[in-house]
Parts: sequence; structure tokens; C-alpha cells
Amino acid sequence: MQKIANIQVMRGIAALAVTLFHVAGTQDKEGLSGWLFSPFKGWGSWGVDLFFIISGYVMAVSIGKSNDTATHFLLKRFIRIYPLYFVLTVLYCLISIVAPRLFTSFELNPEWLLASLSFTSGYAGFGEPIIGQGWTLEFEALFYLSIGIAVVLRQNRRLEYFTLAVLLGLCLLGVNSIILEFGFGLVAARLKKNFQNLLSFRIFFIIFGITSLVLHRFIEIEHVPRFLLFGIPCMSIFLGFLLISPIKIRFFLYLGEISYSIYLVQFFVIPVFYKFFKSGFNSELYVDIRGVLAILTIFLLSHLTYTYIEVKSAKFLKKSFKLI
Repeated sequence: MQKIANIQVMRGIAALAVTLFHVAGTQDKEGLSGWLFSPFKGWGSWGVDLFFIISGYVMAVSIGKSNDTATHFLLKRFIRIYPLYFVLTVLYCLISIVAPRLFTSFELNPEWLLASLSFTSGYAGFGEPIIGQGWTLEFEALFYLSIGIAVVLRQNRRLEYFTLAVLLGLCLLGVNSIILEFGFGLVAARLKKNFQNLLSFRIFFIIFGITSLVLHRFIEIEHVPRFLLFGIPCMSIFLGFLLISPIKIRFFLYLGEISYSIYLVQFFVIPVFYKFFKSGFNSELYVDIRGVLAILTIFLLSHLTYTYIEVKSAKFLKKSFKLI
């Protein structure tokens, strides 16, 4: 339970970091200046890297404790990530048809829609999917397929090594090396057996990771792959959090619970607070108030989408596929 609680807290921190990053980025894009969110301009995207590492660890540990077939594993992952993503993608397209003025830069393309819904937009040449944050889900899908292959080949006992080899192979084929961050989670899962030997380093891991990320805010480092620039510090923080006592801050625990909804819902909410109602609301104070209101709205809507879409769809689909 200790490690589960701390993983939830890390999910919450990752979701909050990405949200702050997008709020600051939208402010800058719209030519608005605020004080509260300015430290997150160009900083906070590392939340995605932390998400990838968490995913790698959780998948490795959960597969090691289950007897799922590859089909059951992939179905469970599909049920976990697809319903909300599907609903929000379709909703975005429907809104663009009913009220096209809301999304003046968006033009519905059936091929793009198909690529977005099949997690292939990046590979099909469309760049990001319709729901921009979905680019990370395309890497998640590849990672899940890699684990599925390992399960099919009955490599459960060597899951971490086999899957890491597949991820390296994908990089050689041209896939973005950020996918290797799932491998960091796999390595952490392998280190799990030796956690007792690492206990004395837990505070060092956290301090090193946080310090590295803070330095990246002020020092621009070029020509270093993202999986090293952000992946190493995030893995260090991840290991440190796994080794410390359970964190019982309910706010972050619940943020972790609804983190997937937070990650996707912000795509809708943040632009609304900055692209509209600009006139007379451009002072630093008003810009920051709009940012705070955007985040509170994201949390509220994420609570609702988690409760009424994520939970209910998972329950229904698991029952339908007899996975309960």
C-alpha cells in the first residue's frame, strides 16, 4: 500500500506540472503576461516523462503478479485509456461542427480523425492527434504492444529485459527515444528486489532529481535527448518516492486518482479562459485569476469525467468482456 500511495501522489504531481506548463504556455501564446504562472513558462512538461516512468513500473509489477494472457492484458489497458479519449475526441469534433467559430484553426479531416482514434496520427504524418495531449498515448500504445509481445512469447520472467530490448529496437527504427522512459520504469521494477539496499539513498534521489529539474528551468541544455534530460531526474525522483514513507496528503492522492482526466480535460478548458473575454482582462492580476479559475475548472470537470466516464465505462466494459 505504501508504494501504491506514493505512486498516486507522483501521478498527481505529474498531472499538476503538465497543467501549469500548459497554462503558462497558453498565456504566452495569447500574448498575455502574468506573475503566478510565469515560472512554468517552458517548464513542467517533465510531468509527461514522470508519467511514462510510472507506467513502465506499474505495468512490469502488475504483469509479474498476474496470469493474464496478452489479449486480457491489452483489453484491460484499452479499457483504461480509450473510453475517455474517444469521448473527448468525438466531443471536440462535434463541437467544431455545431459551433465552428470556437475552433477557428481546426478543420475536421476524416483521415485525421481515424488516425487520432487509432493512435497513429504521428505515424500517419498528422503530427499530433486531434486531442493534442494524445500524442503521449501513441507511445503508451506502443509500449503496451511491446509488453503484449513479451506475454505472447512467455517472457514474463524476463519481462523487463525483453520489453526494454523491444523499445530499443523501436528507437532504431526511428521511433522517438522518449519511449525509452518506459524502460526506466522497467528498470525500477527490476531494482525493486534490492530496495532495501537503496533505502539510505532515498533522500539523495529526490534532491538530485528535483535539483536537476529546477536547473533545467534556468539553464538551456542543447543536443541532449529528452529521455536523458528529463528522464534521468524523473527516474531519480520516482525511486526516491518509492523508498520513503507513505504520503497521505489527500489532495495529491486524489489528483493522482483523476490524473488521466486532468491530463486530457485541460485541452478543452485552458484555451477557453485565455482565448475568449480578452478585452479589459489583460492585467497581470486578471491573467493570473483566469489561470487559477482554469485549473479549478479542470479539477472539477476531471472529477466528473473520472466518476461518470472513466469509472462507469471501465465497469461496463470489464463486465462485457468478462474481465471482472
